[in-house]
Amino acid sequence: MSERDTKDDDDKEEGKGHSGQESGASKETKQQGKDAKQSGQKDNDASSDKDGNQDKEASNKDDDSDHSSRKDAGNKDDDGSDGNDDDSGGSDDDDVIKVARTPTDPSLLSQLKHSQQFRHAKGLGSGRTGAAIWSVQRLTALALIPLAIWFAVSVVLLTHASHTDAVHWLASPVRAVLLALFIVIALRHAVIGLTIILEDYVRGYALRTACVLVLKGAALVIAAAVIAALIHLTFA
Repeated sequence: MSERDTKDDDDKEEGKGHSGQESGASKETKQQGKDAKQSGQKDNDASSDKDGNQDKEASNKDDDSDHSSRKDAGNKDDDGSDGNDDDSGGSDDDDVIKVARTPTDPSLLSQLKHSQQFRHAKGLGSGRTGAAIWSVQRLTALALIPLAIWFAVSVVLLTHASHTDAVHWLASPVRAVLLALFIVIALRHAVIGLTIILEDYVRGYALRTACVLVLKGAALVIAAAVIAALIHLTFA
């Protein structure tokens, strides 16, 4: 074999060694690139997990803070309502105490009683006595017209008569009855009219009641005295 052939073989073997070395280096670089990519992905996954955990923790913290703030607000509202209830209860207690400490006035109690009776009577309607009184007043007025005319004519006729003639005139039963009717009906008519006037214009329940009683008592006394005198003259 010549030297040239040996050199060519050596060159070929060196070329193969260089190519094997280059291929091995390229494989190493490829492996390193893959490792770098894997490490980068792991770093990215770790960072994303950390960010997600941080976001979750932040959201949990926000929820906890909102919940605690709501609890505080609810507690404040409960405290405020309790305070209002206490205040209202205290005011009611104060009112009860004030009413209990207020001295009782008999006049106020009587006014309250009269007002209650008035409201009760008003709720029941009218006492249905006004129409009866009005009718009696009109009937007495009508009855007084002829009796008053008879009495006036009799007085005119007796103006020049003596005492004996007047007693003899009154001793007649018919005249005595007519005179008694005239006086009783006139008193009844007068009592009705004066009672209405007193009830309308006299202030104060006690004074008004006293005046009405005095009026009716005087009318009864006068009527009784007239009837007794006429009976005595008639049956004497």
